[in-house]
Amino acid sequence: MAKKEKKQAPAVPQINPEIAEAEKAYQRSVRITEGGPRLRRALLFLWASLDIVLLVIFLGYLGFYLTVASVTERKHVAGIAENIAAQNAITSARSAASLRVSDTQVFDLGQGEYDLYVEVENVNTDWYATFDYYFERNDQKSDVEHGFSLPGESRPLISFRQAFDSRPSGVDVTIENIEWQRVDHHAIADVEDWMISHNEFTLKDDSYALDHEVGDETIGRSTFTVENESPYGYFNSEFSVLILRGNVLAGVNTATIAGFETGESRDVTVNWFSGAPSSGTVRIVPNINYFDESVYMSLPTDEASDIRDLF
Repeated sequence: MAKKEKKQAPAVPQINPEIAEAEKAYQRSVRITEGGPRLRRALLFLWASLDIVLLVIFLGYLGFYLTVASVTERKHVAGIAENIAAQNAITSARSAASLRVSDTQVFDLGQGEYDLYVEVENVNTDWYATFDYYFERNDQKSDVEHGFSLPGESRPLISFRQAFDSRPSGVDVTIENIEWQRVDHHAIADVEDWMISHNEFTLKDDSYALDHEVGDETIGRSTFTVENESPYGYFNSEFSVLILRGNVLAGVNTATIAGFETGESRDVTVNWFSGAPSSGTVRIVPNINYFDESVYMSLPTDEASDIRDLF
């Protein structure tokens, strides 16, 4: 019996690897070429969507601001402005206002010497000041003096017997090295009453006349009696002595009482030599810094506290 011959499968043609690789590269290029526009459209859609979302958020916030937030913000701004104004007012109220100084008056003593005078006013009721001062005219100036100004008072500043080349005019006073001190209301509840209690000097029998002979010279002489009715004794009580003709100041001088005890009365005589006014009435101004504890020689008789507790 004859054997059947087996059929052989047709041979599979072999693909050239280079052609296959080229085909793959071609297919990738086609996909990239076709996918680029779709990707750009997708990105454009996302960008537009994001813009729309942001625009909606902006419009929503704008509407909220115009209807609600702007009102609240205006209130906050107004509150800040009010707080600033209030703070400025408080700061101004708690700060010391500048001293007010009058025009300088010059009194000719002869032989190129002059007395110089101003009044300084402290408008602050809770502050007192210590300072240095001097008078100046062009390139000449007086000696530097030390002064003070107590709360709510007006007091003289005087430089005696200052030498100038000629009678000074247009003289200015310079106040420098000023130190302000606020009154401690824990220790001094009422400044006005405290000042009155320290300034209780009774003045009487004051007079002035240019009729006293000293050698060949006629001098002026002012007298007055002062009683210390305050509860304090003072080591050196200085008094400015002013001679007035009407409301016009005619001359200035000074008197100092050493060891002025409380309750004590003193008769004081002040001689006026060169530059003595021809006539006038007497005005006496105490010149004691009551806030300086070193001026006190004794405490009130009914107190046993430390003097420093009074300041």
